[in-house]
Amino acid sequence: MPLDKYILYDPLKSNRLSNLPDKEGCYLILLRPNHTFIENEKIPIVPIFTSIDYSNEILNVVFIGITQNIREEFTNHLLGKTGSYSLFGKLIGCLLGYTLRLDKTSSTMEENTRFSIRAERSIKKWIKENLLFLYNVDKEQQYTEQEMIQAYNPPLNVLNNTNKINSQYRKKLLMLS
Repeated sequence: MPLDKYILYDPLKSNRLSNLPDKEGCYLILLRPNHTFIENEKIPIVPIFTSIDYSNEILNVVFIGITQNIREEFTNHLLGKTGSYSLFGKLIGCLLGYTLRLDKTSSTMEENTRFSIRAERSIKKWIKENLLFLYNVDKEQQYTEQEMIQAYNPPLNVLNNTNKINSQYRKKLLMLS
């Protein structure tokens, strides 16, 4: 799948999420060059990453998604809003060793667990320092999320990922969250 139409968003170089489009599209979350992924003693399996070449940098694919609003996705879910994380953010937090706790004030199942404020700060910092984001505004959704997951097999796409590679890692990862 060609990535020549994808645009890089580096949270270390830009704090202006308002520059991101509020349009639908696809995104890849990538490990920065020369950075290592989180090791967690409860998961003795090392995930296998698919690498891509983007602007002469070799980057490992961590997660893939399709969204109705790229800016909102990056703001609310990937970078975490106070008290709530997407499954991706919760997986990162659990890999870092933080424990989710039940939020009895939440009105939805999706937001019924959360991390402490201190843990949330640490998760946001880790994401900002270790990950890059590629996005493509794609009204036609040229590729489905499932096709992209099958092509790149990112280890943190724990749902709808049937690839045998990383299957044991994904099972153990889900048990953490």
